[in-house]
Amino acid sequence: MERYTNEQRILIVKLFYQNGESFAATVRKLRSIWGHNNALKESTVKRIMDKFAETGSVSDVKTTTRLQPGRSTENVAAVRDDVAQTPSTSIRHRA
Repeated sequence: MERYTNEQRILIVKLFYQNGESFAATVRKLRSIWGHNNALKESTVKRIMDKFAETGSVSDVKTTTRLQPGRSTENVAAVRDDVAQTPSTSIRHRA
């Protein structure tokens, strides 16, 4: 799936409202601007407009990264000490 820049998304929103809130008219206008091979589909315009109506923005929502609580320096040190004390313990039992 191709990602559109914020400038391209803004152009899509502007053209949508200039063309009487018509998805088909917006796609036709974009074909004349970007060329027939680079034109997007009506469903893409609808998705961008739904996002704009919902959030008031065309930017992507930043997702938070998942924390990895098991990789703290204290846990790493504790496992290192445990392995040094009993190296014959299996990984499954150690977990």
